[in-house]
Amino acid sequence: MHDDTFPPVKDALGHYMEGGSLNPRLEKEIHALDFLSFGEREDILAFLDSLTAPLPDNLRPPTGLTTKQTAQNG
Repeated sequence: MHDDTFPPVKDALGHYMEGGSLNPRLEKEIHALDFLSFGEREDILAFLDSLTAPLPDNLRPPTGLTTKQTAQNG
């Protein structure tokens, strides 16, 4: 989550699958995603993990683009 309440992506996904935390500010449109199969949940998790995975060695960002990863690799 954006505030590190659930550092692993899997825990954050589980939180949202259950509909989030009930509170007075919770949007009425937000509801549990309990209709998703376990396979669909694993697919979502794999997609989310792919967004933060390191780039393969044979793939580089465009020249002149600074990213967290390229800044660390120098």
